[in-house]
Amino acid sequence: MSRITRFGSLIAILFCLMGCSPEKNQSSDQNTSGLVHYAQGFSISGKDINNLKITVRNPWQHAQNVQFTYFLSDTIKSSYVKDQFTTYIKTPVKRVICLSTTHIGFIGSLQQEESVCGVSGKGYVVNNKIRKHISENRVFDVGYDENLNYELILQLKPDLVFAYGVSVSVTNMIRKLTELKIPVIMIGEYLEEKPLAKMEWLKIFGACYGTWDKAVSKFDSAEIRYNSLSKQARQETNRPNVLLGLPWMGNWYVSGSQSYIARLINAAGGKYIWDHLNFN
Repeated sequence: MSRITRFGSLIAILFCLMGCSPEKNQSSDQNTSGLVHYAQGFSISGKDINNLKITVRNPWQHAQNVQFTYFLSDTIKSSYVKDQFTTYIKTPVKRVICLSTTHIGFIGSLQQEESVCGVSGKGYVVNNKIRKHISENRVFDVGYDENLNYELILQLKPDLVFAYGVSVSVTNMIRKLTELKIPVIMIGEYLEEKPLAKMEWLKIFGACYGTWDKAVSKFDSAEIRYNSLSKQARQETNRPNVLLGLPWMGNWYVSGSQSYIARLINAAGGKYIWDHLNFN
């Protein structure tokens, strides 16, 4: 395999979230403790895959000592919002709203696009199935940030809202949805600094959809392929220089050497030209 092919293949693994992979035989009474190996933003525990406790920590930039707890079960009668930090969620969820289009990548990997009834920023959706549903008025844009259409969200009657935030202001949205008795789960995958850590949030989606085995199987398969290709790429002596950045209003914004994208470039055999910048 050529150096360029390996470089592209490694990046494709993370962005495509693996597509299809063989399923593992995994008993329904498996203890789930310790099954989060890379992600720093959440943990999962529970006696079996149908009764899980998910803890999400500091899911926005500069958050400190913030923790959300979600109890997922297929035996409770219905979801129950205790307060903005504690929610009981009946699984599997059937109707969801995604407040970040990145959530759709995880949902598509589990082939659960039919569950999506609302999105934030329909113009940024690339999943073909959901784009078709938007054009057919089966999926609606619910707005974003401080401009969420709460009346529309109520009309859509979601089982769960997958949310994210970049600052503490997201708590206003969580508080409002909590008052409306709409279950919310915070997804902070964008804060992870390692590619496999970012992908490991797939396990939360698997738990919500009752497809835990499938999510774990896909992640494990991706982990093996990622590490194998990364090992090959690191053996290359001729590493291509990679320039990344975002020009905006006269400034050039770049990611530091410890960022997700910098780590991905390094793992793929590239040399990130900003790797001397020691920040995320």
